[in-house]
Amino acid sequence: MRKVALFIMVLLINGALFAQQEKMLIHHSSNVVYEKAISSIDSIKMNASIYNILINEANNITSIPISGIDSITFTNDTATNPISNVVYIIFNDTTCNIINPLSALGVTITDTANIVNIVTTANIENIEYYISGTTTNGSITINSDKKLVINLGGANITNPSGAAILVSSSKETKVILTANTENYLSDGSGSSAKAPLHCAGNIIFDGQGSLKLNSVKKHGISSSKAINILNGNIEVLYALSDGIHSEGFSMTNGSLKIDTTFGDGIDAGATDLIIDGGTINISSTADDVKGIKTDAVVIINGSDLTMTVAGAQSKGIKGTSRVIINNGNINVTTSGITVVESLDLGFDTKYATGITSDSNIVINGGTITMVNTSTNNGGKCLSADGSVYINGGTVNLTTNGNGDTITTSLGVKDDFSSSCIKGDYGVYLLGGNITCLSTGLGGKGISADSLIIIGTIGDADSNLILNVSTTGNRFYVEGLMLDTPDDSTNYCNPKAVKSDGDLYVNSGIVTILCTQTTDGGEGLESKDSLFINGGIIDINTFDDCVNAANHIQINGGKTYAYGRGNDGFDSNGTFWITGGFTISCGKHFPDEGFDCDLHNFKITGGILIGTGGATSDPTDSLCTQHSLKYSNATAGNAICIKNSNNEAIFTYTLPIYSADSTGSTGGPGGQVDLNSMLLLYSSPSLTAGSYTLQYGGTITGGTSFHNYYNGATYTGGSTKTFTITNMLTSVQ
Repeated sequence: MRKVALFIMVLLINGALFAQQEKMLIHHSSNVVYEKAISSIDSIKMNASIYNILINEANNITSIPISGIDSITFTNDTATNPISNVVYIIFNDTTCNIINPLSALGVTITDTANIVNIVTTANIENIEYYISGTTTNGSITINSDKKLVINLGGANITNPSGAAILVSSSKETKVILTANTENYLSDGSGSSAKAPLHCAGNIIFDGQGSLKLNSVKKHGISSSKAINILNGNIEVLYALSDGIHSEGFSMTNGSLKIDTTFGDGIDAGATDLIIDGGTINISSTADDVKGIKTDAVVIINGSDLTMTVAGAQSKGIKGTSRVIINNGNINVTTSGITVVESLDLGFDTKYATGITSDSNIVINGGTITMVNTSTNNGGKCLSADGSVYINGGTVNLTTNGNGDTITTSLGVKDDFSSSCIKGDYGVYLLGGNITCLSTGLGGKGISADSLIIIGTIGDADSNLILNVSTTGNRFYVEGLMLDTPDDSTNYCNPKAVKSDGDLYVNSGIVTILCTQTTDGGEGLESKDSLFINGGIIDINTFDDCVNAANHIQINGGKTYAYGRGNDGFDSNGTFWITGGFTISCGKHFPDEGFDCDLHNFKITGGILIGTGGATSDPTDSLCTQHSLKYSNATAGNAICIKNSNNEAIFTYTLPIYSADSTGSTGGPGGQVDLNSMLLLYSSPSLTAGSYTLQYGGTITGGTSFHNYYNGATYTGGSTKTFTITNMLTSVQ
């Protein structure tokens, strides 16, 4: 009908219209694509196939496809209308219709069987190439010395031997995805190009339409410079290599979905990768690839990012310099196995990891959820060759894979295990809401090779919420498995928080739960010195709640430690307490509430309550605060200490040993009495003078922190009296 209407119009032109009007204008998409004085036009005809009209001007034929004409108007207005800087390329199966209003200005277009080649020397910025229609064996190549615009308005282009669209010059290309249009670009197995869409210069995507790409040969989208997504819906349906390959990447809005087979999702080369918004979904099954990767800095300021990475030793997000997350909703699942390369003097383990950096990882905000599945043995959620900093946001990390053993070519055995957070130098948890759960054998919640700092001194505890849990047991590595004090058996042990260097707790609400029923599952562990300066800390473990190789020092905070199968606090070196409030519950004999063997135990302040089958004695010569050791306590009993003025200074219900604590032999009389308990108590209120100890009575009223009461009433029971003269007083 359109062709017939046009034919009738042409007949009318031959009549009255030519006589009455001075100019003819041809329009496409509200643009004037042709304007001539009627007096200069010799004839208007249709070609044999009636797909084009042919305008004859002194034997110079201009061909315009009918599909590219929205309207033809005539006017007496002598003013010259600006000719559109839009070039139209309209594929129609095996043919291509081209409207080129800029041919006289230096835009040259050749079309050979839908292979369209555009060369422009026009001194015009941002010439727009509007591309639509379908071809299964075509392409567009553009060479321009100026910035240009590609407007995809329903283009479906497949080029079996190369790129569907190729911009060979290094100038910027803006790709507009026209609203309410679907566009598709694909290459083929015979392609020699880098991607179905490749530009040598920057690529900027904008618009409200969609673009789907299928890369049989290599990348989905590639650029020798940066790729920037301002808007639009882009989907890489299949990519043999990287979904997006560029030198720099940014995104502010729109959606991006990528499925890759053998490459990275987004590879930004050696330039920063910045995500400010939009929705990103990346899925990869290949080994040793990254969902998002750059050899520079990854910065995420806001995005809905979902990533599933299934390949061996593959990573979700990798920034060689740093990874910085300021906001956004990030979900990463990794399921690939650990790859171990055996060396003569050791081994090199390569883990599947959620976020990794050769430098530091910094999280300032957002919601980050990461899960390493059970097949991800030894993997990490956050892993930095430098340090991991968490200053804010909600961070939920889960590892489910079991650790394993390694034997080198020289027969040397070692092990590896999973960690929610791993810093090769340090881990700094200073703010936010952080949850770490490790369920696999030997799994770690938080681990650092040099330093762990939890909270900031003087900061409000509510600014940091830290929950760490481990459920997997230890596993055997090597040795005789005698389970005796002199046993040299080596196990890979689960740890909630473990530092090979110093460990500091300065503030925060810290909850640690290790549900194991075998040794090795410790709460806070330092291979050097451990300091508690503040915070509200609750630890429940089978093995030691708090352990340090050289020194433990409590300067502040409010700590509850319940060791179901070992000590509450265990220092293999010195132990100093200068302040804070600490309740430590150990197992029955020979384990202790406070244990530092025969090393110096210095108490100069704070309130401490230790229970268990034994205790280390405070060192008289170093202490400035008095302590009481009550050796004949009974588990579960309520006790009260009153001073000479009959004022209650200590009201407490002794804990009951955990069901995990078996009645094994080893006590002074052989079989352990599960009701027998020793209490060590020290407080600034315990000064020289006379006291009354009441036990076996009832506590009513008041407020309680793990059975330590304030403002309560104590009635009934039995009474003992004692006098404090030395730094340590023993009561039977």
